[in-house]
Amino acid sequence: FTDVICPMYPSIDEIIEWAYITAPKLNEQRPFIMCEYAHAMGNSSGSLSDYWDVIKKAHGLQGGFIWDWIDQGILMKDENGREWHAYGGDFGEASHDANFNINGMISPNRRPHPAMIEFKKCAQPVDFEFSWLG
Repeated sequence: FTDVICPMYPSIDEIIEWAYITAPKLNEQRPFIMCEYAHAMGNSSGSLSDYWDVIKKAHGLQGGFIWDWIDQGILMKDENGREWHAYGGDFGEASHDANFNINGMISPNRRPHPAMIEFKKCAQPVDFEFSWLG
């Protein structure tokens, strides 16, 4: 038993079903917090706004966690003094995870990737909507 409902990578349809059908049917009062719902590797962390549209509307949905927060790269310099971040395989090791360590919302030098900009907007505590009066 846990204090929260914490699925891993549920689809948007699954969280809608939980919020509007399953939780009410079970009289479930625990918060729904996805232990992971997006993976920030490469260009894979799309649909964040689709998740947050549902999270903001449905009772009990409280968000979730994105894998991974930061790229795990090691700052290096080439022979011309240019900086770069080394990761899996850059040190000649035969067994490694290739670019799987470069899978965060921010780069090793703490610069946000584009998905982080989207997430910041999605998770902001206040939304505004414009409509014509009259």
